[in-house]
Amino acid sequence: MSEQPQPESNPQARLRKTVFVGFAGTITLGMCLAGWYLGGRVFAAEQHVIRLLLPPPPSDPAPASAQTVKAKPIWSPVDPRPGESYLQLAAMGPLATKEYLQDLAGKGIHPLIAPGPTEGIYRILMGPYANTTALEKARQALESAGAKPMVRTY
Repeated sequence: MSEQPQPESNPQARLRKTVFVGFAGTITLGMCLAGWYLGGRVFAAEQHVIRLLLPPPPSDPAPASAQTVKAKPIWSPVDPRPGESYLQLAAMGPLATKEYLQDLAGKGIHPLIAPGPTEGIYRILMGPYANTTALEKARQALESAGAKPMVRTY
């Protein structure tokens, strides 16, 4: 007579095997989903890279031809000197800075951009102001336009 394989008679061994297989299947499925999600995020990030490039400081104006029309930039770079007072509108990274500058330009506000406290952070400034009277007048005008500036003295 031939012997047929006997099913495991130990219920604890069967339970352990079932739990192990279920756990392994769950981990495998989770890793597959994580790989799919992260791969999609990396692919999407590569397509939507936006870089904010600061233009060089203004130099001597070159003679303009009659056909050349330059669009006024919505912001200018500045390197504040010690003792100068500015109104700081915000400090943010490049993506948010670009959107914020476009919003300000729509309101007719053309700020200056200064380096921030860390690399990749830019300060959006108005000024410099010679005295507190001019600074307060500008602050009121900015607040009426919807901005909430703070005084920054370098």
